[in-house]
Amino acid sequence: MLKQVYINKKFLTLGRSTIYNQTVHKHTMDELKKDTFGTGDLTVKLLGKNREKVIEAEIKAKADGLLAGMEEAKWFLKKNKIIVLDYKKDGDKITQGDVVIRLKGKAKNILKTERVVLNLLQRMSGIASLTNQNTLKISENILLAGTRKTLWGLLDKKAIVVGGGAAHRLGLWHAILIKENHLKLADHKEILEKAWYAKKRGAFIEIEVESHAEAVKCAEIIKELFARKPQKKPVVIMLDNFQPAEIEKTAAEIKKIESQIFIEISGGINQDNLAEFRKLENIEVISCGFLTHSAIALDMSLSIIN
Repeated sequence: MLKQVYINKKFLTLGRSTIYNQTVHKHTMDELKKDTFGTGDLTVKLLGKNREKVIEAEIKAKADGLLAGMEEAKWFLKKNKIIVLDYKKDGDKITQGDVVIRLKGKAKNILKTERVVLNLLQRMSGIASLTNQNTLKISENILLAGTRKTLWGLLDKKAIVVGGGAAHRLGLWHAILIKENHLKLADHKEILEKAWYAKKRGAFIEIEVESHAEAVKCAEIIKELFARKPQKKPVVIMLDNFQPAEIEKTAAEIKKIESQIFIEISGGINQDNLAEFRKLENIEVISCGFLTHSAIALDMSLSIIN
């Protein structure tokens, strides 16, 4: 149940989600509009009639990794009257020198779109590759999820999913996530009860806690709420900035109080220490900001081949 809502594939596919379509448009068509700025490509104009010549080109990987962004790239290229002759699929492993995609179209269109399509593929493939590398450091029973620390919003989250991770909350509209600042304006029981009985409560309910005592308090409240009215959506307690030993103790007590609660850990988890959390029991999710805010673009280049 938690895996299904945290991965959210149906919201991250072109043609099925208006919000996702808008995000892809923003980082492709809107970026192209800014790049040409109503004037067009000044350099291509110097080519004269050759700019109308139909050519073929290919994008090659200059590093090893996992490919992401192909669905979005194909959509963007088609919008710009470029034919895709051959391509690798999202989730494919690629090595340095691999041809990722072969194109055919007018020279002016291929050259005009070059930087936008490379930025798209490099950014998303970089995130997918980083996610894939780090899923190997944790148990198969634990979801590695991103956070909202993104540069490209839903595109970054889609790349995490391609890499084998989970998107988590897609936006403020998608789920109830009660954090420290919310709890400065309403107490734990008050806001949890309101979340529990809200008619439009989103995909899941989650509350962030910062101490063992706070976690136990929330678990007791949630247990009482489950007794009053069963909750069909996942209910999650996030342990923020807990050390491994403290996580073990707190998670065990939460599950003892109410086994239906899912447990997420977050805060201060990075590539260097992620493996320390791999053997923890009673944990369903590890969420990490570094998957998006520290990802390095996977290097690629475009070349005309005839």
